[in-house]
Amino acid sequence: MFHSLFAVAIAVTTFLPTLNLAPVPADVWSGKVVEVQASSISIRNPADGQNVEFVVNSATVITRNGKVAALSEIQLEDRAEIMAVKTGDKFVAKTVRALARK
Repeated sequence: MFHSLFAVAIAVTTFLPTLNLAPVPADVWSGKVVEVQASSISIRNPADGQNVEFVVNSATVITRNGKVAALSEIQLEDRAEIMAVKTGDKFVAKTVRALARK
């Protein structure tokens, strides 16, 4: 038993420092919602007028007017602030905060 625990301790102290556990930096985007689909949301970037699409998954935290919401509750023309990370050639939303249009 002692030898097994000792071997695990050695393995952890040897290999754990080699793992890259740094957080992945996220970008924050804001603009008007121009499209909502089953697993994505697009906003118009006011800086350049281009539409930007974000993948939404089960880990994405979504709120609308300060309350937890489903993606399907987000409406066109809502204002949205999206924190996302770039994964490959896609942006994956970590949070979507929407406010109803006025």
